[in-house]
Amino acid sequence: MRTTVAPSSNVEELEYKDFTSTCSSGNSPVQVTVSQVATNLRRNSRRSTLSRKQVNSLSAEPSIIQRNDLNYLQRMVQRMERASRRTMLDRIRDAWLEPLDDSLRAEIDEEKALWVLTALYTRSYQITLSSSTMDTSSIQPLSALRRSDRILELGHDPGRRFPGTTTFPTTLLIYSTAEVHQLSALQPQAKITFIKSEHGQNCVSPFASNVDVHPLSRMALLRDSSFEHIRANALASAFAAPQLKQILQECHRVLVTGGQLELRLMDPVPDVKGTGPLLRDCLEKRLLLNLEKSFRCLRPMLLIPIWVREVGFTISENETSNGSCDKVSFPVVTDNAVSSIEDQLACDIGRKLWQSLWSGFLEQVEVDVECWWNDEALAKECLQTSTTIDCRTLFATKSD
Repeated sequence: MRTTVAPSSNVEELEYKDFTSTCSSGNSPVQVTVSQVATNLRRNSRRSTLSRKQVNSLSAEPSIIQRNDLNYLQRMVQRMERASRRTMLDRIRDAWLEPLDDSLRAEIDEEKALWVLTALYTRSYQITLSSSTMDTSSIQPLSALRRSDRILELGHDPGRRFPGTTTFPTTLLIYSTAEVHQLSALQPQAKITFIKSEHGQNCVSPFASNVDVHPLSRMALLRDSSFEHIRANALASAFAAPQLKQILQECHRVLVTGGQLELRLMDPVPDVKGTGPLLRDCLEKRLLLNLEKSFRCLRPMLLIPIWVREVGFTISENETSNGSCDKVSFPVVTDNAVSSIEDQLACDIGRKLWQSLWSGFLEQVEVDVECWWNDEALAKECLQTSTTIDCRTLFATKSD
């Protein structure tokens, strides 16, 4: 059975029209199967308020990212990229009042992670534009990424969790999966190899057809000079400090000459200049001890670039000179009554990224205080001291 789309102002019918328009060709009538429409409407309606019966019925539906459905994934990422900052903030802050099963909650959290990553890329891009002398008026923020045919993605390690800490494995896994979904949409022509921990859980949703998944132990079996681009967005939290140099050496080995290593770095502790006594005491008691027990690097933004150069990579001169290229600062706390949408969005991005990397090492002392910035006294101090979380994207090249 087939159906033809009729104009309507109803939200679901508008989404239906948008979906079916992608299936038309030339001047022929827009036609899709009923099953395709139903699947798409289920995906788009999950942000709406659902009854308990609807939530329970959705738990058995397929994942929002269907395997081999690369076209849908690309459209979703493009739609996110074109959204306003207000829309991005609303999607990241969406709260569901209905009870959700684990599968549906994971899918919702995964989509929120995609919104966070999209907002991060567009914010970093805008800061790059403001300091650039190049004519970049025709470049889109996400589509401006370097095109590669063979990409290696080093995933987070969701297998480690300290007793009494927050839900670290699930958060890490969701963001690791979202990173790969976004990359496969932005680089549809590339063959992507995703390296994940052997001890981690299964991925939240299946990957697109251009992604192969392998355990970490297989990295040593990869051929020399077999990748053009390597991404790693959680090195410091995923691996102990003594392992980092070995991982970087492996990256140098499997990268082709002229290939690029891309690292996103975030320190577990905010900038000391904006850290008050309450926050220092809190982090000392709840975070730093666990980091030291697990031999984690406490200053990755400073140390990892040094190790990157030591294993043979070349970092561009502007990054070597000031160490702040591509660095973005996120306020930890904002006053929503007077803060701009941009500042509120930056605050949420920084918090979500920090949680995805370091919340697993943070001891939870109160059930109703999810993270340290939720404590009223700490939040007030952070607002007064203008505490920020810094994030830096490092690009290095294999020169020989």
